[in-house]
Amino acid sequence: MDVQQYTNEVMDLIPSVIKLYRGLMQKIDMSADCELTPTQMRALITLQKFSVLNMSQLSENLEMQKQHATKIVDALVNKGYVIRKADPSDRRSVLIELSDDGQSVMEKIIGEHRKMLENFFASQTQEQQDSFYRSIMSMKEIISFAETNYDS
Repeated sequence: MDVQQYTNEVMDLIPSVIKLYRGLMQKIDMSADCELTPTQMRALITLQKFSVLNMSQLSENLEMQKQHATKIVDALVNKGYVIRKADPSDRRSVLIELSDDGQSVMEKIIGEHRKMLENFFASQTQEQQDSFYRSIMSMKEIISFAETNYDS
């Protein structure tokens, strides 16, 4: 295959991956009984990854405008999953972090993720598992390269 064929294959695959991801996130949300939108779940995952962020950092990580991220945080605060606190180094800034309930929800979600992956891998042969693993490791390298060389 040439570069154009590889490019076409990846371009064809991306919508399917996004659709699969959204479907899995909805299933996980339902089984974890959290009643979260996909964007709210992304916000929780981001907060778990970074522990504490200000609104600018969160909106940047979610790749959305600050006003939209603020609405998402408002909803998560109302659900009790996120808390706001003053930034001791900047009185104008507010920090956001997971609450204890938010941590518990993330533990449930991660448990559901793990269960789904374990079920998937259990249905595959060792050869398929190994092939999938090699593919994922290659994708991680490609993504890392792209982030390093193409992110602005």
